[in-house]
Amino acid sequence: MRVLILDPFHDGSHAAVTEGYRRYSAHTVTTHTLEIAGGWCWRMRGAAVTFARQVRAFAKGRPLREQFDLLLTTDMLDLATFLGLPRDLVAD
Repeated sequence: MRVLILDPFHDGSHAAVTEGYRRYSAHTVTTHTLEIAGGWCWRMRGAAVTFARQVRAFAKGRPLREQFDLLLTTDMLDLATFLGLPRDLVAD
């Protein structure tokens, strides 16, 4: 299984969970994180837009389901906004 983890607040316990999952998973895990800058408030508001741009650049027009079987995020991501922005790439 190919797993994509989006972790907007890659610090402390969030980083520990993400890195632990990546390290000990039997699956192929790709992680996308944001720089440690700004507070958690910004990340909850702005991370969805930033990740949507990154996914669009990364996917190059191919739906994510062709590249990943599972998308995992942390509670710091506004998932509804993220899914709405690159809708053509994450619809399935």
